Amino acid sequence: MRPINLPRRLNSGFYFARSDNSTILGFENIVKHAANSELSEQPSFYDTLCGEHGSKRVGDEKCWDPETNLTVQFLDREFFPNGAYKELWAKRNVRAACRKMGCYILHNNWISGRKKKLSRQVSSGLWDYDVSSRMCLQKWHRRKVTSYI
Repeated sequence: MRPINLPRRLNSGFYFARSDNSTILGFENIVKHAANSELSEQPSFYDTLCGEHGSKRVGDEKCWDPETNLTVQFLDREFFPNGAYKELWAKRNVRAACRKMGCYILHNNWISGRKKKLSRQVSSGLWDYDVSSRMCLQKWHRRKVTSYI
């Protein structure tokens, strides 16, 4: 299996972070890096936390930043896939394909524009939010969604 912590593979669209001094300093460093970069913030996550070209990689699944003492554990893309992984968003039934893989979260990225992302999420059946009530929809809700936008 290929290492999952290769350069520029850190997905900044979904992460779990503890609210402590190391994390706060790490995010401050990410923001500083992004402010001085012509790229999006995503490369700043990797370059700051894993070092340019992966100089702070530890094994195949982690990075460690000695300045902040922050350890980054990469999420397995089988369970936390991004928008390009296995072309999941192109599947006829995105929810079923993701469920079959055992996905916990499918990142709605690799598409430009908020309206395109929203349209893709709604048309795939993965939009569980009723704008009119401002409520997340769950199977125990008996409401019918009247609008998405």
